[in-house]
Amino acid sequence: MYRHYHLFLLAALMLVGSLHAELYIVTDESAPLYQEVKRVDTLQRGEVVEASINRQHDDWLNLRHEGEEYSSPRKHFRGESEVQLALEHADIDYQTEQERLRHELELLETRLQQGFFSLLRLNRERILYQRVDVRSVDPQTGRTRIDHTHTPVLTARSARRLEREWEKQTEDQRQEIASLQRKLVDGQLDYLRKRSDLQANARLLATHARYPERYRYDPYLATTRNVQLFRSNRVAAYLKRGDIVIGVPHDKHEDWVVVRHQNAEYLARKSQIVSRGDMRLKHAIKVTRLEGALARLQSDLNMLGAREQLVQHLLAELEVPRISTEYIVTDSLHPGSAGRDYGTRATDVYYLHVPSARRTARDLEKLAESMRAQHQQLADAIADHRRQLATEQSDYQQQAGKLEQAWRSFLEK
Repeated sequence: MYRHYHLFLLAALMLVGSLHAELYIVTDESAPLYQEVKRVDTLQRGEVVEASINRQHDDWLNLRHEGEEYSSPRKHFRGESEVQLALEHADIDYQTEQERLRHELELLETRLQQGFFSLLRLNRERILYQRVDVRSVDPQTGRTRIDHTHTPVLTARSARRLEREWEKQTEDQRQEIASLQRKLVDGQLDYLRKRSDLQANARLLATHARYPERYRYDPYLATTRNVQLFRSNRVAAYLKRGDIVIGVPHDKHEDWVVVRHQNAEYLARKSQIVSRGDMRLKHAIKVTRLEGALARLQSDLNMLGAREQLVQHLLAELEVPRISTEYIVTDSLHPGSAGRDYGTRATDVYYLHVPSARRTARDLEKLAESMRAQHQQLADAIADHRRQLATEQSDYQQQAGKLEQAWRSFLEK
């Protein structure tokens, strides 16, 4: 019973009225064409036809192809308005997801920076002491004796535990940041590929409206030396790298392109030539990767700059006079900057352990020197990526300009 209904539906589609016609493009691998109850032909991906939605069955199209009337399931096609809407939706989805990932990345980078600051400041917490009065009674005289000792605000054991905690936390945050950065780039590349497909559909539809006989043709650039051109299964000619030809995708073999060269038609391998759209996509992917790497390098440089400033600030705080005293009162250093509450008061007096302060200062000097070298490495890498980006932009503009000129010449013939 279902088979009889299906056959009746196909026959009825050719008889009932249709809504207004517009251009549709095949977006699946293929689209079957029916006449009455028979499948009689097939359209390939990228083919454009004038069609209209059936009035009674809006999941079918009535269309004309090469002078014949057909019906085909609408699911294999997209109309001009649908392509434009899909482009807008792709843009919105991409921007929304990118904003979410960038926000997460900013939060993680802030926490990473705070963790580094806490780990660095731990160095000065280790050298802060408080003076403790120790009272004792002289057994001979019975008098009370007051001696002074200095106890660390942060014990060595506590300092090591805090250091291990922050180092582990810092490593975890680095891995999370790297994962988010990969997601950002992967999302950009997926968007570029999706948008490239949609833009290709839009270009085919627009070209068909003006040049219905030539809309599937495109200029192709030879990308390898001695591109072989075939005729009758034999190599009949060659293209040099950089040569430009006009071609159209083969109807049955997607790995081949039919090209025009010196007033004759040949077959060329698609892997050895590149169309405008594919070249534009490759360029966009390369630029996206370079810009992503450049953004990461610039972010690392900015964070490094903030860390360098903190190291210099700590070095200034640790300057001690050339005296033999083991402990000196400090007004600038106070505990708690490493994110811990020591139960101290603002009125408490703190002492700096001078030998430890000098050792810590020497360690910070070495760290500052290492940071200066890292700063230069990052600056050099940024400059190198900027040069690569400029070269890529220049090369692409030259090649794209030549392809566009060849395309205009072809259309004007």
